[in-house]
Amino acid sequence: MPITTLHQATGKELRKLFAKIASSVSETLGSLIARELVFAPNEVVITDVDSLLGAIDKQHAVVRGALDKDYAGKQMFAMFPVGDAMAMAGMLMMTPDEVIEQRRTRGTLEGEDLEAFGEIANVLCSGFGNVLRDSIANVDIRLQDHGIVKPGLDANNLLPQVPLVACKLR
Repeated sequence: MPITTLHQATGKELRKLFAKIASSVSETLGSLIARELVFAPNEVVITDVDSLLGAIDKQHAVVRGALDKDYAGKQMFAMFPVGDAMAMAGMLMMTPDEVIEQRRTRGTLEGEDLEAFGEIANVLCSGFGNVLRDSIANVDIRLQDHGIVKPGLDANNLLPQVPLVACKLR
């Protein structure tokens, strides 16, 4: 399935939701790593896993959250370039900036960095839950798991083989 745009009315409502999610990500991650972060949504699209993985040019850390209540069985995902995930994990662990930069250059998220990113993922899902409860009503989200995808490859099947609504944050 190629990436397609949404119907204007549906897209408008989803853009509002993603703007709230972007604000939550900014606030949640910024307070967690003690740095100012500002995220804003880009265009909301419908895509599939193959197209999504084909559009990335480097490894990404994936946060997979499981929805419950009225949306039980549904999932929500966040993806970050591995270098950014490593930087956030390093900041959380108060790793010196030069060590963070060395790890980013290495380009693999593993060990204590992956574990720290799991803590970030858990807090991120909590922030998503706050937005969803305020915007949608009877829904919550909890961290299901996290892992790594590569361009064209989801070796651990983190992403579902269904149409996805996606919004890239800048």
